[in-house]
Amino acid sequence: GKHRRLGNPATAYWGGQPDRDRHQSTFAFIRMCMGRFDHHGITWKNPRMLSATPDSLEIYYARRAREYEAIYAKPERQAELATLRDWIVRHTHGKRVLELACGTGYWTAVAAPHAKAIDAFDVNEETLQVARSKGLPASVHFAIGDALAPSPGAHGPYDVVMAHFWWSHISRAALDSFLQGMMAVEPRATWLFIDNAFAEGSSTPISRTDAAGNTYQQRQLGDGSVHEVLKNFPNTDQLRASLAAYAQVVDVEFTRHFWCACATAGRLP
Repeated sequence: GKHRRLGNPATAYWGGQPDRDRHQSTFAFIRMCMGRFDHHGITWKNPRMLSATPDSLEIYYARRAREYEAIYAKPERQAELATLRDWIVRHTHGKRVLELACGTGYWTAVAAPHAKAIDAFDVNEETLQVARSKGLPASVHFAIGDALAPSPGAHGPYDVVMAHFWWSHISRAALDSFLQGMMAVEPRATWLFIDNAFAEGSSTPISRTDAAGNTYQQRQLGDGSVHEVLKNFPNTDQLRASLAAYAQVVDVEFTRHFWCACATAGRLP
């Protein structure tokens, strides 16, 4: 759950080379910086552009923390968001909840008045500062934690494990590992997920697709920095297939801008 920060790219490039080799390496490093080489999340042709890596996703959300919830103010999404808030309340009422990748606590705040207790984790202290500022009930506990390596909090066992707007940031190759981690933390819980559906004209356009089928967006923040963000948009069949390996009951619903899934964990892959 510790932060991963950018290292010195020159040091990373040279590694442990002896001094006598560094003269030639200096020129190679300069050529690397002038090309299209991506290293430690930085695209060197545009030093304000962060390419999609696990490190850069943390950096992106740390920088975006104070402006993140503006996304929920889009007028065309209000009716769907109201339905999703009701859905969260219905599934968390009276329950002990573990929330992974809680971000700024938007969905934590929706569940907080109704849940019995919530342990909410995020990898970024910057987003947790926003979440803690919401003044949620004492039954809500925020802490640093990595959604890709989850561990139980102090207030389990849990009836519900939820992770919202996180599935889309997991590469296809890492998805099974993520679900196995959820199963290991709480093997009989109800799983809740909410995420974006791709809506033409409303969603940020897809900038590229890699060889594994992962899709990416380029996003600009208020500070002017541009970030390449992994953002996958699974369809109903893909979601059902991914969850069916671990869950006994799977319910998936789509609206124009969002999807939600409720799964009863318990099936061993």
